[in-house]
Amino acid sequence: GEERGLAIDLSAAAPTFVAGDAPQLRQVLGNLLDNAIRFTPSGGRVEVGVRLHGQPAAALLTVADTGVGIADPHISRVFDRFFKADAARSHDDDGGRSGGLGLSICKAIVERHGGAISVSSTAGIGTKVTVQLPLAPPPSPPQPPHLAQPAAAMRT
Repeated sequence: GEERGLAIDLSAAAPTFVAGDAPQLRQVLGNLLDNAIRFTPSGGRVEVGVRLHGQPAAALLTVADTGVGIADPHISRVFDRFFKADAARSHDDDGGRSGGLGLSICKAIVERHGGAISVSSTAGIGTKVTVQLPLAPPPSPPQPPHLAQPAAAMRT
């Protein structure tokens, strides 16, 4: 994003923990960021946010961009394997090599973790992807190692 002059804003209201496979969850975030950066023209903006949402509370991740957007007829198919919206979205920097699998992979991972993913978009204005995942309890603070008890004095 830096090479293209994109502003990337990150926000988190509070530390938020979800249970799951960390590499897979990183892949979701990586795919969403890659799409947002790839389809946002130079000088645009990408916003990433994490917050608590709903009752019972869940983690809500949003990745929004000021990119080319997705036309309404294509929104319902963005999670289909191998689907590419249209020629307007193929102006990306990969020369048309993206396989159309990123969002379908994200959906599979999110659903395996008990969550949901959705996309809203307006052609020419931008796209927002929302991921909702169940919360996990915060990790316990590390406990100090137990100190060795002094040996009892031996009587001879």
